Amino acid sequence: MISMQCPNCAYDVDDDANFCPQCRYWFRDESETEELQQDDDLFEEKPDIFTKKELKQLEIQLYQPTFLLILLISLGFYIVISPLSLFSITVSGIHIATAGGISVLIGLVTGLLFFCLTRRSLRKSRFNK
Repeated sequence: MISMQCPNCAYDVDDDANFCPQCRYWFRDESETEELQQDDDLFEEKPDIFTKKELKQLEIQLYQPTFLLILLISLGFYIVISPLSLFSITVSGIHIATAGGISVLIGLVTGLLFFCLTRRSLRKSRFNK
């Protein structure tokens, strides 16, 4: 939308232009351009920094995948170990299968390791300064 002419070269220029594209004549004062620049600073992205509350919420959200990992690892090991019957314990004439306990223990260790490493990487990420 052309609405004014440059006072220096008479080139048709947009009304909201800061300078003439033909001769580079400045239309606005320095104070007006500083105000415009301050308005532009409002839209600049600030670096992402996790607050303590956001970090705590992320840790809470990490519980669900950790629990799912524990279940999947435990189930996988149970499927592999249960037919082998490597260990069997008999207490007072009751046969106790250890495959379930071993698979749950392996799942818990894996889940705990996953949780601790992921939480550590969240705390030391580039977003947290």
